[in-house]
Amino acid sequence: MKRVKHIKTVKEEFKKMTSNKTLLISVIVIILIPMLAASVLGKSMWNPTDLSKNLPVAVVNEDKNVEMMGTKVNVGEQLVANLKDNKDLKWEFVSKEEAEKGMKDLCYYMTITFPENLSKDVTTLFDPNPTPLEIIYSTNGSLSYLGSVVGTVAASTIESQLRENITEQYLDAVVKAGGEAVKEIPTVLDGVDQLPGGYTPPERFVRAAFFKEHTNQAVNEIDGVSNAYHILATVRIPKGVVVTPEKQEDYSLYVGSMCNESRTYYYNGYDNNQIAKATITDELLEKTEPVIFAVDREQTIKDLQAN
Repeated sequence: MKRVKHIKTVKEEFKKMTSNKTLLISVIVIILIPMLAASVLGKSMWNPTDLSKNLPVAVVNEDKNVEMMGTKVNVGEQLVANLKDNKDLKWEFVSKEEAEKGMKDLCYYMTITFPENLSKDVTTLFDPNPTPLEIIYSTNGSLSYLGSVVGTVAASTIESQLRENITEQYLDAVVKAGGEAVKEIPTVLDGVDQLPGGYTPPERFVRAAFFKEHTNQAVNEIDGVSNAYHILATVRIPKGVVVTPEKQEDYSLYVGSMCNESRTYYYNGYDNNQIAKATITDELLEKTEPVIFAVDREQTIKDLQAN
């Protein structure tokens, strides 16, 4: 009986509610609000980076091209070219003034600026005191949540692109410089007299490239290791020869080479010219902690025995 009574009570309440339009609308709104909120939040929490592809980001390139070892370095231009093919964000390439106006009008979630000296600073990376690279990120404070999403995606993308471009442009410059220098050396007989004798990276590269080009082809792994160490011996820096502006000695601490086929690493240090090796076995590859190999730092000299 109690159950029937409760059913009648519920029916009467529904009749009252449907007869009162204000009350009915209020109930519908109360029911829909949680559903709408769950829908919006669920969509945004599902994968916020999916939304980033349509979020506009202003890119301002103020970088000026420079030369390094006879090769043009244009990091800003290369980054812009790469970003034009990138779909992680909606990149818009504008002037500084357009970016500032767009940020003020809430047209952009972020502005990324490649400063005037970006390429110039890249050329100092191998100096004793390189200039830190700077890329300016300015987020729009009025769009805080999505701004943080954009910032994460943009920083990751720019960092990856910058690293690739710096490596590519530096190697291009060094290879070009070395290639041109090697081309100017006509033969082995009179070429050795024309090899640079200094210890700057380009000079060492030219010597290594020349000797690699003319050294006899190795017939086995040990022969290859011997060739490698003879070639690298031409560019090793002894202590006291190169001194930095801070009065620090710059020298070749060690020489290492790797044979990919046997997975063997060959090594010798400054104080011991004896070549040591370590083979990377399957067991070593499965380890999750670093493995330490002991190295004899004292010079090893073998006594010769008379026949």
